[in-house]
Amino acid sequence: MAAFRRSDAKTTSIRHIPAARPDGCQGAYTVQFTANSALVIWCKKPDGSEVQSSHTTTYHLRFVAVPRTYKLDKDAAEATIIDLAKENGRVVVTAVR
Repeated sequence: MAAFRRSDAKTTSIRHIPAARPDGCQGAYTVQFTANSALVIWCKKPDGSEVQSSHTTTYHLRFVAVPRTYKLDKDAAEATIIDLAKENGRVVVTAVR
């Protein structure tokens, strides 16, 4: 994030796949960035039948603004792409896909 802030680039994207081990998502998962609040990942059982664990954090808010809520269902090992832009001196999440 610091390199993006220092750069002349106006936008960038981060690609993230939750780790499968030791306590990550081995199967499909749902990711939600809540506006100005928590990031939550729900890990589903390997057969996709139900949620087996969840993880939440607000740590990202130290570095980026999240002006709206995004919620996506992802397959096992499928990347979540987070698009960022510089706006009025801050870094803002502009899309999650």
